[in-house]
Amino acid sequence: MAVLRPFSQKSLSLCWLCCFLGLAACLIFSATARAEKPAGLEKAATELAEKLVTCPLAISFVIREERLKVLQQPLLKKPGQYVTPFSEYLMEMITERLVCGNNFQLVRPTADHCTFEELRHRTRGKTRGSGGMNKAHAILEGNYFVTPKEVRVSLWIRDDEGEIFARATEHLDKKHISLPLEDAGKQTLATRLDQPQDAGAALDGLKLFCGKGEGEQHYTEGETIRLFVQNKSNKPLYITLYNLAPDGQAHLLYPWPEDGLVPLQPKELYIIPKNEQEDEIVIEPPFGLEGFKVFGATAPLPQPVLDRNKPAYGLVKGVRSARRRKKAQKQLVHQSVIHPADLADWYRVKARQQRTPLYEASLFVQSRAK
Repeated sequence: MAVLRPFSQKSLSLCWLCCFLGLAACLIFSATARAEKPAGLEKAATELAEKLVTCPLAISFVIREERLKVLQQPLLKKPGQYVTPFSEYLMEMITERLVCGNNFQLVRPTADHCTFEELRHRTRGKTRGSGGMNKAHAILEGNYFVTPKEVRVSLWIRDDEGEIFARATEHLDKKHISLPLEDAGKQTLATRLDQPQDAGAALDGLKLFCGKGEGEQHYTEGETIRLFVQNKSNKPLYITLYNLAPDGQAHLLYPWPEDGLVPLQPKELYIIPKNEQEDEIVIEPPFGLEGFKVFGATAPLPQPVLDRNKPAYGLVKGVRSARRRKKAQKQLVHQSVIHPADLADWYRVKARQQRTPLYEASLFVQSRAK
């Protein structure tokens, strides 16, 4: 993470001239591309970009005549935390405007092969941060939420410790959006992951991300994945990590018997695989969309036996509901062999039985051939 240096006072008129010239260039670009953009999206993209380029952090880089390097993360659908055709297109339009005539330089996520010591150094000696900063000054990320009549889009620029430098929000009329707001395949996986925000589970105790960042990330054949689990709570947590494969299976990634029952201390970060020289998670066929799910509790929890031949109590025709969830959890109380789709509900039941809070986090990964 780059440390901002104090800068000498320069002419404010020069600063604002640079800002307005950049904004004017963005508006000209928008006008020339109008015929190719769906109605309503170009205006929203321009207004979101304008709010970001005029933030104090961006202006400070203009004054210093330096480029602000921003790590671009995907725009995610909420709830679900995945990319859709709408979010991909809108984010592309926004980034075009940010770099057009402005001092923004966007950095694309790449596989981060940093060691634990390098990650510790990157975050000022603390086991904190998002990973994958790629020597950027800040991170650009956002989400959108769909209501019956509109789509609310929110973007923000932050550092790797969560401090927000700029925030922008726009409300789009759904009538002006022709691109799909949903992705059926990812919605199905989100149902399997059973996101904690959909189930009333704890949200802020655990963080799960990969070397490229948070949310949904894309990997190509031959790349290796490193997973990072951070304890954001103020208590030691025993963590359990699963991979949800495209074929519907769930595979335990951590802990293995040889790992022992060692809790992850507050603010600490655990890296999987721990030793990338001896063990790697390599992208190979079959390709597709898969998920990772981590649970954390203040006491050790048992691990279920997973069997796809068992009934999935929590799903009715592939859909979850609050009423069905309560019934499913009652049915899972005395079960030790469960369907992979019931994984989250089973852990919630066991956490209640042991009277321990349960924290959860999820990650989407899209793998592709070269």
